[in-house]
Order: sequence, then structure tokens, then C-alpha cells
Amino acid sequence: MDLKTRYNRGYAYINFTNSMFILDFYLEFQGLRWNERFKDCHSTKQCSLFYANVQGKDMNIAQLQDKNIMKKLEDDVKPVIYDTKAPNEPELQNIKQYYSEQLTQQPMLSQHICQLANEINR
Repeated sequence: MDLKTRYNRGYAYINFTNSMFILDFYLEFQGLRWNERFKDCHSTKQCSLFYANVQGKDMNIAQLQDKNIMKKLEDDVKPVIYDTKAPNEPELQNIKQYYSEQLTQQPMLSQHICQLANEINR
């Protein structure tokens, strides 16, 4: 939130518990125009996904500690932090199997994966 205007700045940090989950999120949201998905949204902003300079939940929380926004008394202006559990090994194997099947059924998915990999390496 911009503390002067009290408007949302329009970005979020998401710390995926496993990198396997990034692909579905990327395919769903990269390039999304909010006003095309949500009828009551008047924003013309387009969703763009990027890797953050700071990686990991603990490192992000540590970096936030000295920010002015964390010193505010109103909880509704502070970042929201959720705790989640990491997937276990059988769940990860199911996800990997799912993507293996998707890659053979949808050749265009490989191009999306390569595009994501290129963006990650920039």
C-alpha cells in the first residue's frame, strides 16, 4: 500500500513452497488483464510475474521489519503473511506426473515453460 495515497500498489510477493507450483500460476496469470477477468474491475493493469531479488519467506519477512509500513498500527495496511505446509514426496510425484502428461498432450506448454525459464534467467 502507498502510505501517502492509501491505495494498493498492485503487487504481491508469493513464496511457493515448491517450484513445481510456479508453472500453473504462471500459465493462469501471466499477461492477465484484470478488467477482462473480473467484470467489476475498472483497472487496465496487466499481470506480470517476476522473480523477486529476495528469495524465501524468512528473508522477505526480515527485509520488511524495518519498513515504515510495518510500524503502522493499522493491520489493514500491513502485508498479509500466510503459513502453508510444503507438499510431501507423494504429492510432488503426482504433480511431476501431471506435468509429464501435460507436456506430451500439449506441445505449446513446452514453449510456455521455456519462456518462463528465460524470464527467470534474466
